[in-house]
Amino acid sequence: MWPRHILVAMSLASRALRYMWLLTAPVTAFRGWQVSSATVSPVLERMGVVLMVSIVPVAIVATLVDARRRGTLGDRFIMPWWCAVAIMLLGFPVLFGLMSFAYDRMHGHRVLASVVLTLMWLAPNTVALLGLAISGWRDATLAELVTADDEDVAAEKVVAIPYLPADMPQYRPGTAPGHLLTDWQLGQQGLRPGGAPRAWLLLDRGPGMYLYDVDEAKER
Repeated sequence: MWPRHILVAMSLASRALRYMWLLTAPVTAFRGWQVSSATVSPVLERMGVVLMVSIVPVAIVATLVDARRRGTLGDRFIMPWWCAVAIMLLGFPVLFGLMSFAYDRMHGHRVLASVVLTLMWLAPNTVALLGLAISGWRDATLAELVTADDEDVAAEKVVAIPYLPADMPQYRPGTAPGHLLTDWQLGQQGLRPGGAPRAWLLLDRGPGMYLYDVDEAKER
């Protein structure tokens, strides 16, 4: 297990990285409103651009990080997580970068100068988004390291669920043995449950889901 002082220092650093976007998002929103005049004119469309380049990327990263922490990265999404990442990249930095470059060119800047200015506007929020993602992933990893030291302790009866057998083990996300997977996780490997549920995955949101033994799984 990690020493306590190292865990505390890493937690403080993660918190600092996590909230950098509070400083950069307003600046990006201002620039988004400014450069959107080069491509769109209605006020509502310009407001949409502002949200797309400032708030939407933060919301997507925060949602992915939260899903990773809860162990539901693929189970509870309306769309696959990689689609959400693609949408974020299309809105920021691709959309923002193209509009910023077009705006600077429209105002007489040379190509090289426009590229430099675009990168200067992109860099702060990009760093903030990376900080948000890294800090969340690190927190989730630390939680797994702390809770996975003793799998026998992890399988605890902490919730009374009427429709579960009394002797069925219950696990928190990240603490279940490696051979126990959800139906979705089996599906990612081209498998389906081949036997009865062997455990229950407890979730902070929602009732939870069954865990199946991968050794009993069958091909879909």
